[in-house]
Amino acid sequence: RPVKTVALVDWHWAGHHPTCLKLYASALAENGVDVVPFTPAPAAVPALLQDTPAARSAPALARIDAARQFDAPAHLPIRPRWLQRIQQQASTFRRLGRTLRAWERGTGRKIDTVFFNTIYDHDFSHASWLAALMGCDWAGLYLHARCIHTPGAIMPGGGRVPAAERMFGGRRLRGIGVLDAGAVSPLQSVLGERPVVLFPDVTDDRLPTDAAGGGLARRVLEFARGRPVVALVGHIHRSKGIEAFTRAAVDPRLAHVFFFVGGAANLSGLSPAAQAFVANAWESAPNIYTHLHRVQDERDLNAVVNACDVVYAAYVDFPHSSNVLTKAAVFRKPIIVSTGHLMGEQVREYDLGLTVPQDDAEAVVRAILDLTAGTAATTAPRWGDFAARHSYERLRDAFAAVFA
Repeated sequence: RPVKTVALVDWHWAGHHPTCLKLYASALAENGVDVVPFTPAPAAVPALLQDTPAARSAPALARIDAARQFDAPAHLPIRPRWLQRIQQQASTFRRLGRTLRAWERGTGRKIDTVFFNTIYDHDFSHASWLAALMGCDWAGLYLHARCIHTPGAIMPGGGRVPAAERMFGGRRLRGIGVLDAGAVSPLQSVLGERPVVLFPDVTDDRLPTDAAGGGLARRVLEFARGRPVVALVGHIHRSKGIEAFTRAAVDPRLAHVFFFVGGAANLSGLSPAAQAFVANAWESAPNIYTHLHRVQDERDLNAVVNACDVVYAAYVDFPHSSNVLTKAAVFRKPIIVSTGHLMGEQVREYDLGLTVPQDDAEAVVRAILDLTAGTAATTAPRWGDFAARHSYERLRDAFAAVFA
């Protein structure tokens, strides 16, 4: 069935989510689809859209309707947890359906398909039958696909890997996107003739264009005073490997290296002792600079990545993809990631940096020493090949395949 109008839904608004929403809306609009964004922050969307390829084309930009409010699922104090999850998902899909119908009544138009920018296991573990409460077709990008096809894969936060059939067996599902090539075949066996499409982990690669932009990057370089810079950026929490990063930063062998932490931070996932250690080091270590707030303008975040010498992304219990890897490749910065997971495989395949065992501060120290000294035993990085694999043009092709 031809798709004319897509509701682009993302109730998460941290980290890379705003960038995904604007780029996905742009790609769909350039493909000739009318787009209605539903987000927790609709007022922020118009400014975001001005920094997209669709903004260069008046007809394409006109296909993106005003964003509407849709907030994260409410917490339901229900036990046991499996029942809470079912009730919460039922409530979310039913509420979204009512929101879509209200938009249709107010505009006289019809939503053909919902596309969820981010499908997480905890939000969609029973979507095969609960998503029918929306009353329309749906598709989306599944970010936890690694756990479906990798025996023993680590679930973020622990817990069982949901059965793919319970997530994607419903008759109103049109197709699924994934960021992991290894997940395409296993999921295709569940979806049958409906497409499973390999999506790019596309990023915003713009840098500041005026003298007022890039102030954060300038401060980092000013404080570094010529020292090599290792950066940890994004939504900072336990899975970002912050304890190993901090232990490496205070290691005397790296006293000549400057460390930057940038992004909204939440240390609650660490043990009390680790929290105290990290907080104290970030406050007092002379070679650590922190900016513990969301970097609102992605151009400023890009400027930081472009200014650093090494990107740190040795995440913990994180078998999936991260957009930081695409940013590192775009700006041609070597990256440190954890071995044994998708990011480790990609770094080795494209020679983008070094892999270390997760949560291993000693291995992080050695990797930083090798990369900053230029002594790492790597071949020529294939920056361009990786960036092309995750390009905006690939995103447009991926959407066309999902809605074919």
